[in-house]
Amino acid sequence: ALGIFQATLSRNHPDNAIALATLGSILTQRGKYGEAEQVLNEALQIERTVFGAENPRIGAIEADLGVLYEREDDIPRAVTAIETALKVTRDTRGPAYYMVGYYLDELANLKLKANDPVAAEATARQALAVYALSLPARHLYIASTHELLGDVLLRRESLPAAEAEVRTALEMNVALAGPDSWRSARSEASLGWILIKRDRAAEGEPMLLAARSKLLAAVGPQHPATKQATARLVEYYRAHHRDAEAQRVLAAPDKR
Repeated sequence: ALGIFQATLSRNHPDNAIALATLGSILTQRGKYGEAEQVLNEALQIERTVFGAENPRIGAIEADLGVLYEREDDIPRAVTAIETALKVTRDTRGPAYYMVGYYLDELANLKLKANDPVAAEATARQALAVYALSLPARHLYIASTHELLGDVLLRRESLPAAEAEVRTALEMNVALAGPDSWRSARSEASLGWILIKRDRAAEGEPMLLAARSKLLAAVGPQHPATKQATARLVEYYRAHHRDAEAQRVLAAPDKR
């Protein structure tokens, strides 16, 4: 499709930018980060040339660059890209537009990865405030931010509050995506881990174990949620001198 556009349209035609942005996203998903960055920056250049620096599509492309940089573990560049996406979207769509909340959620996640849980919590709560103005009371984006807030509060060792946030996320995910969805399994895995941390391993361990099995079946072993559940289960087993069980988890055949 990109070749057809480039053969029939001028280089700065907006449709070229759309095709390049789509290609950049596909290349990112395939792990071809150098190529992805090149075509995403070309898409940005076209958008700026044709529509100027303040247009919503620039925000979307900057967000795609943020995803790319995050996958490369270049958190500072990812933060810069998402902050640009946030500013452009806020300026062009208004502060209550739902994608403002989405980019705030992304920014909160990056701040947590940068080991700044205080800023991450504040940013996640800003995202929820925007969603309260722009989305139904129960929405998968809202569930995702409650899940993130649970992780933030866990990092801050506010365990009762973390449990409350993850239970909210789990209830929404079960209602909206179904009890067997990977989203629900992710929430169950997070809740199981929090229960373990709260000295309620009799509840938490089987929940984490079952959730990991669901994640393996639904999204495979390389999905971030599965990797996190696996790492937490292994950490728990090793902390309790159950090394054989930890080894079995690590050696288990991949399921999908």
